[in-house]
Amino acid sequence: MSFFQTPIRQLIITLTFLISLPFGATADTEIAALTDGCTAGVGANCTALAKLYINGDGVPQSDVNGTGLFKLACEANDAEGCWEYGWSHRQGLGMAQDDAASAPIFQQSCDLGYLQACVDLGVMLERAIGVPQDYARSLAILSPACTSDFGAACLEVGWIYENGFGVPLDLTKAVEFYTKACDLEDAIACYNMGGAHSTAGYGLPLNDAEAARYYIRGCNFGDADACGQVGMFYSLGRGELTQNYATALAFFEQSCEGGSGLGCFGVAQSYENGWGVTANLNAARESYVYLCEHGNTQACDGLERVGQ
Repeated sequence: MSFFQTPIRQLIITLTFLISLPFGATADTEIAALTDGCTAGVGANCTALAKLYINGDGVPQSDVNGTGLFKLACEANDAEGCWEYGWSHRQGLGMAQDDAASAPIFQQSCDLGYLQACVDLGVMLERAIGVPQDYARSLAILSPACTSDFGAACLEVGWIYENGFGVPLDLTKAVEFYTKACDLEDAIACYNMGGAHSTAGYGLPLNDAEAARYYIRGCNFGDADACGQVGMFYSLGRGELTQNYATALAFFEQSCEGGSGLGCFGVAQSYENGWGVTANLNAARESYVYLCEHGNTQACDGLERVGQ
């Protein structure tokens, strides 16, 4: 018997035909090799081919074909393919959206060693997304992933201890896991630790210099809100950072481009007041309008100052 059942063979035949059509940048020989490998049951090839269809790279874009190939990859025990197939269910990619269906697929991927799948399943169990809430099982899944030095897992374990979800609330453990997560370059954990040091949270003493260091790390790792906080620290000359409005504006702009309201507000204030840049009320107004429309009352006040 063939590795794939009849409908799967039909999918492969269809895909083999499609790759003969001129389309996109990926070489036909590469796509043909991936198709041959997938047909032979090499799950990683199915995953790679699926991504080409999802992105329309060298083949006509097709969520349905991509998701079908992720399914094949998962059946061949490719851990990443299973994770992608689970997210196809979560997002309704090429199929009906179904959170509950994704849970056992994430479990399979996690069992195969794909740690992001462990995190995704742990979060689902913690927040009752498509599955009954089960804090104990969530922690049991997340803890080994954290032990394996996967930062996102350590972040979630810290969140569990911070909030006492199924365990006694323990801020010392929360700090321990957030610190480890930040050391593993998890941007949100670095932001959390910056906030803790800047507000004396989690039972820590107030320490602006340490807060600045954590916010800078969070920004470097990609957290837009952390970049906004770095901008604030430079603007105020806080945390052993020398006051520098031009540097503050650069961080505010980076933060705003990343979607942070804090950063956009900093940009608006900088242009309104001429901090680190030539004053430009039109530029300030543009940011204030956007933020005010999204519920930022301080931005609404700013809009009144600069005129609508």
